[in-house]
Amino acid sequence: MVGIVHFKLGDVTFWEDHAVSHTQVILLRTGDCCSNPPTEGSHVRVVFSPGVQEKRPSDAFMSARLLGCASPLIQRARIIKIVTFMTVHCSSMWWPPDKSLAGFLHLSVFLSLSGLTLYHFMNAIYLGPGYLPPGWAPENADHTDSLQFCNTCQGYKAPRTHHCRKCVMKMDHHCPWINNCVGHKNHAHFAGFLFFAVCGCLLASLTLSCSLYRALNR
Repeated sequence: MVGIVHFKLGDVTFWEDHAVSHTQVILLRTGDCCSNPPTEGSHVRVVFSPGVQEKRPSDAFMSARLLGCASPLIQRARIIKIVTFMTVHCSSMWWPPDKSLAGFLHLSVFLSLSGLTLYHFMNAIYLGPGYLPPGWAPENADHTDSLQFCNTCQGYKAPRTHHCRKCVMKMDHHCPWINNCVGHKNHAHFAGFLFFAVCGCLLASLTLSCSLYRALNR
């Protein structure tokens, strides 16, 4: 069921569409019941009654079992290290950086991409997504009518906040690659990790393909 929620915090007004799958939603107009879906401009009060959610292993836990490793983060770091060392080794054989300016620039660009990938990867992990404190509530008690209540954290959820072990601010998704949620604090580092990882993989693929072609046609 989908409801449009009018939420005002200070001078900022939020209009959000809430799609709820594990909760029951009761929409009430100011003064009487509402049989039709609310429209933008109508003030609605959203009352959430918690539903029952099925417990299942997290994606990060399942990926760790499939890879057969105790720590999925160590496995991801190993992948970055292996790709980096293979590319540097193959590139140095047919395009030595100490004998060619182009080879030196190529190696410098690749190592920069690899270093930036690892930098944003580690920051996305250790900064965390940003959590609401347990028992959080808005300063204005009237705003609680349009907010969900988290029974686990015993507090209200701000707009775009979702629960994943804790209430995550502006949660995007739970990423098994960083074994953590992507949210308010680490979203920029996660985007940087994806960008530099893709650029580095494209350059590594080109370098390794040229090395293989050169080895087969010597």
